[in-house]
Amino acid sequence: MAASPVFSRLAVVRDGRTLYTTFDSPLSGALSYSGPDALLYALDVLVPQLANAVEGRPVADLSNA
Repeated sequence: MAASPVFSRLAVVRDGRTLYTTFDSPLSGALSYSGPDALLYALDVLVPQLANAVEGRPVADLSNA
């Protein structure tokens, strides 16, 4: 997706406000599983990064989150 010319022209991508993860990360597993503890974990990881993205601050690489 990051290699797509259309995707790379989006303002959020150009501004560095895009969150990325992989299919084999704990975050991806938590979102897929969707149990109560898994969702709490996902919220703990995502909420601060989403706040950073909204505020224009750098976001972390969530590939291993």
